Amino acid sequence: MLQNLPEFSAPPAILARTMAALDRQPLPLHHIQPWAKWPLSARVLFLTLGMATMGLPVFELQALMPELSASAIHLLAPVKSGFACFWNAVCALGGAGGLALGQMSRAWIYAGIAIVAVAWIACIGFGTIFARLVSPRAGRNL
Repeated sequence: MLQNLPEFSAPPAILARTMAALDRQPLPLHHIQPWAKWPLSARVLFLTLGMATMGLPVFELQALMPELSASAIHLLAPVKSGFACFWNAVCALGGAGGLALGQMSRAWIYAGIAIVAVAWIACIGFGTIFARLVSPRAGRNL
Protein backbone atom coordinates (compact mmCIF):
# COMPACT_ATOMS: atom_id res chain seq x y z
CA MET A 1 0.00 0.00 0.00
CA LEU A 2 2.77 2.49 0.90
CA GLN A 3 4.81 1.46 -2.11
CA ASN A 4 2.23 2.99 -4.42
CA LEU A 5 2.61 6.49 -2.91
CA PRO A 6 4.72 9.05 -4.78
CA GLU A 7 8.24 9.98 -3.57
CA PHE A 8 8.02 12.83 -1.04
CA SER A 9 10.60 15.63 -1.20
CA ALA A 10 11.14 18.85 0.69
CA PRO A 11 10.28 22.23 -0.85
CA PRO A 12 13.24 23.71 -2.80
CA ALA A 13 13.72 26.67 -0.43
CA ILE A 14 14.03 24.46 2.65
CA LEU A 15 16.29 22.03 0.82
CA ALA A 16 18.65 24.84 -0.28
CA ARG A 17 18.82 26.33 3.23
CA THR A 18 19.44 22.94 4.81
CA MET A 19 22.22 22.06 2.38
CA ALA A 20 23.83 25.51 2.88
CA ALA A 21 23.75 25.05 6.67
CA LEU A 22 25.35 21.63 6.34
CA ASP A 23 28.09 22.99 4.07
CA ARG A 24 29.06 25.79 6.48
CA GLN A 25 31.94 24.87 8.73
CA PRO A 26 31.50 25.90 12.37
CA LEU A 27 34.23 27.96 13.99
CA PRO A 28 36.69 25.75 15.90
CA LEU A 29 36.05 25.74 19.61
CA HIS A 30 39.12 25.79 21.81
CA HIS A 31 37.66 23.39 24.33
CA ILE A 32 37.13 20.79 21.59
CA GLN A 33 40.49 21.21 19.84
CA PRO A 34 43.64 19.50 21.11
CA TRP A 35 45.60 21.69 23.51
CA ALA A 36 48.54 21.91 21.09
CA LYS A 37 46.30 23.65 18.53
CA TRP A 38 45.08 26.34 20.91
CA PRO A 39 46.35 29.86 20.22
CA LEU A 40 49.62 30.61 22.00
CA SER A 41 48.04 33.27 24.20
CA ALA A 42 45.36 30.84 25.40
CA ARG A 43 47.97 28.17 26.18
CA VAL A 44 50.15 30.61 28.14
CA LEU A 45 47.12 31.89 30.07
CA PHE A 46 45.95 28.33 30.78
CA LEU A 47 49.39 27.26 32.06
CA THR A 48 49.77 30.37 34.18
CA LEU A 49 46.35 30.02 35.77
CA GLY A 50 46.80 26.27 36.23
CA MET A 51 50.16 26.66 37.95
CA ALA A 52 48.79 29.44 40.14
CA THR A 53 45.75 27.37 41.04
CA MET A 54 47.87 24.39 42.03
CA GLY A 55 50.84 26.21 43.57
CA LEU A 56 49.18 28.99 45.52
CA PRO A 57 47.47 26.75 48.11
CA VAL A 58 50.74 24.93 48.77
CA PHE A 59 52.65 28.15 49.39
CA GLU A 60 49.82 29.59 51.47
CA LEU A 61 49.70 26.45 53.56
CA GLN A 62 53.41 26.67 54.29
CA ALA A 63 53.19 30.37 55.15
CA LEU A 64 50.01 30.32 57.24
CA MET A 65 50.37 26.95 59.00
CA PRO A 66 53.96 25.74 59.05
CA GLU A 67 53.19 23.02 61.61
CA LEU A 68 50.53 21.53 59.33
CA SER A 69 52.95 21.63 56.41
CA ALA A 70 55.62 19.89 58.51
CA SER A 71 53.18 17.17 59.59
CA ALA A 72 52.14 16.62 55.95
CA ILE A 73 55.80 16.23 54.98
CA HIS A 74 56.25 13.80 57.89
CA LEU A 75 53.20 11.79 56.76
CA LEU A 76 54.48 11.64 53.16
CA ALA A 77 57.95 10.40 54.19
CA PRO A 78 57.08 6.69 53.66
CA VAL A 79 55.82 7.49 50.16
CA LYS A 80 59.03 9.37 49.43
CA SER A 81 61.12 6.48 50.70
CA GLY A 82 59.12 4.09 48.52
CA PHE A 83 59.83 6.22 45.44
CA ALA A 84 63.49 6.44 46.45
CA CYS A 85 63.68 2.66 46.76
CA PHE A 86 62.06 2.22 43.35
CA TRP A 87 64.43 4.78 41.80
CA ASN A 88 67.45 3.03 43.33
CA ALA A 89 66.27 -0.29 41.86
CA VAL A 90 65.84 1.30 38.42
CA CYS A 91 69.32 2.83 38.65
CA ALA A 92 70.82 -0.51 39.70
CA LEU A 93 69.14 -2.28 36.78
CA GLY A 94 70.33 0.44 34.42
CA GLY A 95 73.88 0.06 35.70
CA ALA A 96 73.72 -3.70 35.33
CA GLY A 97 72.40 -3.27 31.79
CA GLY A 98 75.24 -0.89 31.00
CA LEU A 99 77.81 -3.37 32.30
CA ALA A 100 76.18 -6.18 30.30
CA LEU A 101 76.25 -4.06 27.14
CA GLY A 102 79.92 -3.31 27.77
CA GLN A 103 80.72 -7.02 27.83
CA MET A 104 78.78 -7.86 24.62
CA SER A 105 80.23 -7.78 21.17
CA ARG A 106 78.98 -5.15 18.74
CA ALA A 107 77.29 -7.78 16.57
CA TRP A 108 74.90 -8.74 19.40
CA ILE A 109 74.16 -5.09 20.16
CA TYR A 110 73.39 -4.33 16.51
CA ALA A 111 71.24 -7.47 16.26
CA GLY A 112 69.25 -6.39 19.33
CA ILE A 113 68.77 -2.89 17.92
CA ALA A 114 67.63 -4.39 14.59
CA ILE A 115 65.12 -6.68 16.34
CA VAL A 116 63.67 -3.78 18.33
CA ALA A 117 63.44 -1.64 15.16
CA VAL A 118 61.67 -4.39 13.19
CA ALA A 119 59.23 -5.00 16.06
CA TRP A 120 58.52 -1.26 16.31
CA ILE A 121 57.89 -0.98 12.56
CA ALA A 122 55.61 -4.03 12.69
CA CYS A 123 53.61 -2.50 15.55
CA ILE A 124 53.22 0.77 13.66
CA GLY A 125 52.18 -1.08 10.50
CA PHE A 126 49.68 -3.37 12.17
CA GLY A 127 48.30 -0.50 14.22
CA THR A 128 47.76 1.54 11.07
CA ILE A 129 46.05 -1.37 9.32
CA PHE A 130 43.75 -2.07 12.26
CA ALA A 131 42.94 1.62 12.72
CA ARG A 132 41.98 1.91 9.07
CA LEU A 133 39.89 -1.26 9.20
CA VAL A 134 37.79 -0.02 12.10
CA SER A 135 37.60 3.61 10.98
CA PRO A 136 33.99 4.71 10.50
CA ARG A 137 34.88 7.30 7.84
CA ALA A 138 34.15 6.34 4.26
CA GLY A 139 37.19 5.98 2.04
CA ARG A 140 39.52 5.22 4.96
CA ASN A 141 39.07 1.46 4.81
CA LEU A 142 41.43 -0.69 2.78
